[in-house]
Amino acid sequence: MTLKELGFTEDQIMDRIVENLLDQLNDDSSIHEEIHKKINKLIEEKIAPKIESTLDEVMSSVLDTTYQKRDVFGEKEGEPFTIKGKMAELSMSFWDQKVDRNGKASTGYEAKRTRIEYETERILMDVVDRALRSDFAKLVNAHREQFKKSLADAVAVYTARMMK
Repeated sequence: MTLKELGFTEDQIMDRIVENLLDQLNDDSSIHEEIHKKINKLIEEKIAPKIESTLDEVMSSVLDTTYQKRDVFGEKEGEPFTIKGKMAELSMSFWDQKVDRNGKASTGYEAKRTRIEYETERILMDVVDRALRSDFAKLVNAHREQFKKSLADAVAVYTARMMK
């Protein structure tokens, strides 16, 4: 007896085999995990580098393209510029901006230093403060024992005088 005589075609049999395999795969979570790992590995190895290189090219193109400001009539106005150049200017103006004692931008009489000076001083003060705290703690611990001994000696001398 053949499949045709039973009322089945080869495609129907293949469909049932595939459905059965899929049902078995859906019941086995380790296979799902393995498939997920392989997909992630393929993404990391094949797709991510292509996306990164494409993004690098696009960003370089955008940052290095020369732009020209135009007025309402479409006439060129001012000097041509690049986004990279504008970012550098903004960065420099940010760090060169005068700040008050709290590091806030200010034009008042308290604004005596630039933001870069303020941040550098703040970082250095933190480093020095941490180093001094450590050294001070060591110094206190070293002298604590000496102080206890000196106090005990002084109490012993005072007690001996009082007992005479």
